[in-house]
Amino acid sequence: MADVFIFLAWVLKDPLERSHKFVLYGLGQAKPQVEPHKAQIVDREPTPEEKLLIEASEAWINSQRFTFLTEVNVGSWSGIPTR
Repeated sequence: MADVFIFLAWVLKDPLERSHKFVLYGLGQAKPQVEPHKAQIVDREPTPEEKLLIEASEAWINSQRFTFLTEVNVGSWSGIPTR
């Protein structure tokens, strides 16, 4: 609960910029989760469930921001190192 309070207090110091960074980071984390599913079906025909999962995931990301414009950030969403 303390980490949620610290996070919220930090975001509320500059809500527009920091909340935008947080959302973009979340989208960037969702994008690589779709890629393993796509890699599994490269050499075969996907099942209807797999196809639906991939399409729904990409549609959700695209509803927020186009997939090809979404950056994948492997660091901290805030830009501040944890050390």
